[in-house]
Amino acid sequence: MIADCIAVMSKANDPDIVATSTVMSLKDPVSYLRIQVPCRSNVCSHNQCFDATSFLQLQEQAPTWSCPICSKTVAFESLAVDQYVKSRKL
Repeated sequence: MIADCIAVMSKANDPDIVATSTVMSLKDPVSYLRIQVPCRSNVCSHNQCFDATSFLQLQEQAPTWSCPICSKTVAFESLAVDQYVKSRKL
């Protein structure tokens, strides 16, 4: 037990390890409702998600296929459900 604590402490002093936090909105930028199916494209560099259902319904009406957060062009095949955000019990 003590050896485990020492190992964790030595890793905590490693200059290559940085602990950060980020705030994510649970409000969908398309519908302004709470995100139900957190989604983002693998071409985007942000962590913020949007609601997959709202996004796909919008694409049926007015197909722009651009990310509602960063405006990059996204293909249907590049969309993925963010399992980490989904597991946080939205």
